Amino acid sequence: MKPKTAIKREPPKGSRFSSENQPKNRGRKKKSSLDDILQDLLETPDSKGETELEKILKAHIKVAKSGGIKSAELILERYYGKPVQSIATTIQSETPTPQVVLYLPVKEGETIGGNSEAN
Repeated sequence: MKPKTAIKREPPKGSRFSSENQPKNRGRKKKSSLDDILQDLLETPDSKGETELEKILKAHIKVAKSGGIKSAELILERYYGKPVQSIATTIQSETPTPQVVLYLPVKEGETIGGNSEAN
């Protein structure tokens, strides 16, 4: 039986390295993420020097001053942070709360912390 030999072939001309697809370029170009696009849109000033973000905030403040609860809530939570929510529980039961006891195997002369007794 004859041993198989590898045949070296050139890649098709259409898939070879082009001027854009060079080893130094490290793969595909990264697409702009939605965050980058949104940041560009919100931070680009108009002819008056005012950004879209400033316009949105001014509109929310105007609505909040006229009684808009959602706008006021949004502004206050963004500025001061969301309030801490606590849950008060009052459970009154005649049956005691079950407690879990774990029995761990311990070698003779060994404590639970893993240290042997110094006696």
